[in-house]
Amino acid sequence: MKTLRFSKTSLERIFSILVSGSVVAFICVFLFFTGRPRQTPPSTPQASIAEATPTGGTSLDATGYARRGQEYYDAANWKLAEKSYREAVDLDPANEPYNFMLGQSLYAQSRFAEAEIAFRAAVALSPNSGFGKRKSVSG
Repeated sequence: MKTLRFSKTSLERIFSILVSGSVVAFICVFLFFTGRPRQTPPSTPQASIAEATPTGGTSLDATGYARRGQEYYDAANWKLAEKSYREAVDLDPANEPYNFMLGQSLYAQSRFAEAEIAFRAAVALSPNSGFGKRKSVSG
């Protein structure tokens, strides 16, 4: 197990961010200290992941795009994960996990402002669960 060591100043900054009640700041701190996903996608895409639509020309539903987005995300292919999660959110905008995973794929690309919008959308959809609940407790 990896042991994390923090200076007193680092711990004070983390504490002040958590106390301020900023959901996005909490998510960023959490992802920073738990390990961000790899930033370099693999050189060859996985053969099991299909491109835009499955064979036969029929389009996917929101769940299908979300599953595909998760496959791309697991393969560290952030751009295609983002594309798939955007499709899922377009088809089912009231789905909190789709918005959250869109934020995760944007965050992995260091597109923090866009990730914040997606994270805030996820919190707005379900303020009493997940990160929304943490915000209400701390602020």
